[in-house]
Amino acid sequence: WYQRRVRIIGASVQLSLIQKLSPKVVIIEEAAEVLESCLVAVLSKSVQKLIMIGDHKQLRPQVDTYYLRKEHNFHISMMERLIRLNFPYKSLVKQGRMRTEFSKMLKDIYPDYDNFDGLDAKNEQLKCIKDSMYFWSHEYPENKDRSVKNEREAHMVVFTCIIFSFQVEYKKKTLRFSAGYLGQVQFRFVIMALLNLIYLIK
Repeated sequence: WYQRRVRIIGASVQLSLIQKLSPKVVIIEEAAEVLESCLVAVLSKSVQKLIMIGDHKQLRPQVDTYYLRKEHNFHISMMERLIRLNFPYKSLVKQGRMRTEFSKMLKDIYPDYDNFDGLDAKNEQLKCIKDSMYFWSHEYPENKDRSVKNEREAHMVVFTCIIFSFQVEYKKKTLRFSAGYLGQVQFRFVIMALLNLIYLIK
């Protein structure tokens, strides 16, 4: 028994190496974001079982060519396509990461989703603000290149982190922010470096 962990793109261009390894089981993480053409390329003759792990209701594979998306459905992964064809699959029905008020917002997408017992007690609500969730609406336009970013929004989030960093009951290293696009995350780090905040929130 042995295992190898490789990136799907690297595996697809090193097919001769994959064939030499002769894997019997292939596990694909984030399978719903993998191009089907790349996935098929790594399935050598030795493969007996393919396990795809992912969420077909979230991000799809990145395809820059509009024609390939529109006319040939390149943006639909093998995982999503098989599920659409009623191929049997299993879904998680319980989550242990979000407070109840967060997970309730996913009911339209995941109607059978439930929480593990005692989750809210484990994830204590912040004391410095009234509610656990806020929606901050604005009309600042996005800049889109290879990845989406919104400079004004990034400033808003960074300065919110400053406010939280001065709350004495929270350690600076517990502050985290996330974004759906790599470009937005990278831009926020640029702002933080310019403001010398990297040392402030550690």
